[in-house]
Parts: sequence; C-alpha cells; structure tokens
Amino acid sequence: MVDALAVPPTSATAASSAVPSVAARPATTLDGLMSDKVRTLRIARGWRQLDLAVAAGWSRATVVAVEGGVKRLTVRDAAVLCRVLQVPLAVLVEGAEETAALGLTS
Repeated sequence: MVDALAVPPTSATAASSAVPSVAARPATTLDGLMSDKVRTLRIARGWRQLDLAVAAGWSRATVVAVEGGVKRLTVRDAAVLCRVLQVPLAVLVEGAEETAALGLTS
C-alpha cells in the first residue's frame, strides 16, 4: 500500500541534509568563531541583544541568528560589527583557521 501523504525526498532535500548547518560548524572556523566573538563582545559591554541590534541597525532576530551561528556574516556585516563594537576585524576573527589566509596574523 502506498502512503498518499508521503513525500519522496527530492535532490534538494537530500542535498540539504548532507550539508552541515552553520551552527554545527566548529568554533575554530570563521563562522563559528565570529558568532562566539560577537556574543562575548556584546556581553562584555553589558549590552542586550536588542542594544546591539539597535546600534547595528538590525533586528534582534538578526543578532540572535548571528550569535547562534545561523546567519553567515558578510563583509558588510563584519564591518558594521567592527564599527559598533569598536574592534578591528582581527579581533572578530582571532583564532580562526582562515585568519592566515586573510592576512590577519601577527
């Protein structure tokens, strides 16, 4: 008997399950490290997620996604964070495996 409600997996479904989510990436990767650094820097300033969102011109949901590793940061996002958190880019990416390729190692 065939289940009429069953939906066979499509290639898109199969492909998406094979790709690890951004949140599953280790903290040594650029994505994982930056989300951790943003949270750490925000908390060090005594800011709530809403405070960072307002300062960056983002929604609180965007900050939650950034800190949770769900939203991948663009160069523009990183620049906004550097300006708002008053840190150089090297601070946001310090410790990432990709830091040397970015020319940000000392």
